[in-house]
Amino acid sequence: MRKLLTTALPTAAIGALLLLPAAPAQAQTPACGMASDVINSAFIAAPDHKLDREAQQALSTKLQSIYAEGAEKEAIDAFVGVVNDPNAGALDQAFGTFKSNCKA
Repeated sequence: MRKLLTTALPTAAIGALLLLPAAPAQAQTPACGMASDVINSAFIAAPDHKLDREAQQALSTKLQSIYAEGAEKEAIDAFVGVVNDPNAGALDQAFGTFKSNCKA
C-alpha cells in the first residue's frame, strides 16, 4: 500500500501540472478588458469587419462610457482618437497599440 502511494502521488502531481491551464502572462484590468471586448464585438458585428461612420461613432461612445483612470484612460482615449480621425489609417494597428498599452 505504501509503495502504491509513493508512486501514485508523484504521477498524479505531474498529470495535474500537464492538465491544469496556465495563468495568463499579463492580465488586463477590468476597464481594459471591457474596452477590448467592446472593440472586438464592434468589428465582429460590422459587415466585412469594417466600421462605417455610424459604427465608429457608436464604438467611440461605448468606449468613452467605460470608467478608467491613468494609463488605462489614456490608452482608451488614444484608440477613440484614431477611430474618430478619418485620416488615422488602419484600426488594426491602433488596436495592437491599444492592447500593448492597456495592461495591468
